[in-house]
Amino acid sequence: DGEEDEREECIASDEEPMPDLPDDFDESDENINQLWNCLTAEEKNEFKSMLSDGRISHLLNEYKPWKPWWLYKTQAPAIITDLETTTAPSSSPNLPDTIPTVESTVVPLPSLTSILPHIHVRFDVFEILFAYVLISVRYRGDFNSYIYESGMEFLHIASRHFTQKSDIFDEQEDPMSVLHTRISLLRENLQDEIISYRISEEFFVNLLADSLNIIHGPYPRQSSSSIYVLAALSDIKRFLVKIQEYKSSEEPTIIKELNKSTSTPINVFHTNRIIKPKIIVNKCTNSKLYIHRQSTVSKSSNPMKRKKDENLKTFNRKIVLNLSRKIDYLLSWTMTHSSRLLMLESELQGIEQDLRHQLNQYQRDKNCIEKNLKHIRLQQQTANGSKRIQEL
Repeated sequence: DGEEDEREECIASDEEPMPDLPDDFDESDENINQLWNCLTAEEKNEFKSMLSDGRISHLLNEYKPWKPWWLYKTQAPAIITDLETTTAPSSSPNLPDTIPTVESTVVPLPSLTSILPHIHVRFDVFEILFAYVLISVRYRGDFNSYIYESGMEFLHIASRHFTQKSDIFDEQEDPMSVLHTRISLLRENLQDEIISYRISEEFFVNLLADSLNIIHGPYPRQSSSSIYVLAALSDIKRFLVKIQEYKSSEEPTIIKELNKSTSTPINVFHTNRIIKPKIIVNKCTNSKLYIHRQSTVSKSSNPMKRKKDENLKTFNRKIVLNLSRKIDYLLSWTMTHSSRLLMLESELQGIEQDLRHQLNQYQRDKNCIEKNLKHIRLQQQTANGSKRIQEL
């Protein structure tokens, strides 16, 4: 009887009228607070849980889907008539306005410098494009509206290859070995305490695939093009200008961590990889990306100094300037050495396919184990039920 009363009570609660909600919502704090107050305590806790594990991003994408510009594909021009057409990709009539405009001031590399480029420059292009893809996906293409947050994250990831001194490679070293190592270092950099991204293996592989889409360009498989690389680098250049113009009086939602710990490489090509003890990696199956922030300030540090440091909402000017010069160089390099992008595309495709295969195998093994466990539990329940019947 108690169970029936409880069931009736639950059904009755479902029939209670919904609270009156405002007819017209906008994004003002007043309306958001009003909507929040309409939620029950249980609903508020559930919402907070969805924020923490990343499920909210899936709901948001279902409500208002966002398609990255680099997924747009079209047919390649039938005939390339002159050199100017190849060096002015922004003039292509087949590309929509959603594609970032290519900078018109890009010059061939020999006009910029007489020094021959390092053979591994293409890997620098990859790391910067990866950082661009990550903030684009995280902010659903609107990273310019969150200059401080997206800027801090982009600078931290994109500058890794010249702020860390542990990946100086000889030109004679096997390129695939170099790329594997740099991807491992990149993955570790995502777990640094400054930003500490909680990224699933699936999402990481998808970011590699998105980077490949930019490197390949808008045309079918048989026609690679540097158009999207030039467009992305041009978009980054304009983004860095906005970072330089950023006013520190704006209130950010994240605080820059000033005490960066020393990093050690981890291997992203194995399921069981070594992770620093201070960083807890949560591989939530419902989450594509979840950011966890940790404070690294010592308890013995001066509280006045800590408060002063937290108010320094500025970017590292040296890194911004170095990265800006790097982007100018890579724009010229891409225009002059587009054939090197074909090499990069081929190398990344092999790694992305290997990681995708390992991910699929892991998921199949996981499903098989879960199925076996479910079968074992069912057998145990059946055996326990039979035993109770015999006892009765």
